[in-house]
Amino acid sequence: MIITFCTPLISVSLSHIFLREKITRSFVAGFVLLFLGIIISSTNLFQAFFHFSWNDLYFATAALVYAGSDIIYKKTLTNVSHEFILLGRNLFGSIFLLLGIAIFSLEVPIQFAFEPVTFIRLGLIVLIPVLVGQTLWYTAIDHIKIREATIIDSLYPLFSALIAYVVLRENIMPAQVVGGLLMLSGLLVSQLEHPPQLFHTDAEKQQKKHAKLRALKQY
Repeated sequence: MIITFCTPLISVSLSHIFLREKITRSFVAGFVLLFLGIIISSTNLFQAFFHFSWNDLYFATAALVYAGSDIIYKKTLTNVSHEFILLGRNLFGSIFLLLGIAIFSLEVPIQFAFEPVTFIRLGLIVLIPVLVGQTLWYTAIDHIKIREATIIDSLYPLFSALIAYVVLRENIMPAQVVGGLLMLSGLLVSQLEHPPQLFHTDAEKQQKKHAKLRALKQY
């Protein structure tokens, strides 16, 4: 869970560099609260320790790829319809996956049960995260900034725990409650209106410089 938090962190950094999105003090404070909530939930109130391995690089690389795709979409493809984006992304992705399976899994038998319940479950996996999830995501980043969308997306551990409690009857641990409250607090803090900016874009720096020069000329 900690490694997957790299996605919003990288997305925010790239959005500031390439999209000139502002990073405010309140946003950083909210991000810290969100990260602290994830740590508390992951470590069961600091009772467990982190164990990183080379395999975690796969998650970090995936985080970089996902963050980069959001930046590319926001910068160059916002004029393209969501339907075409979904079709192209999933169609080309499926083709490359099939090629990968054909090349690397020729000698590995693939077991698949052709049962109705299997197709129903696969249909739900396609419908909910792929069609509904991706459509809502692209709609969101059309109307709000990448940094705002990513910090909301980081709340998925909280929603996962709630869904597991309702659907699977899993118990909610105290660490999840504390972590969830911190994550929600981080979201609220990050959305405070008109806070002082922590990092300024070059254009804003130039505007401030010209404003100071005009003020000096008046004297």
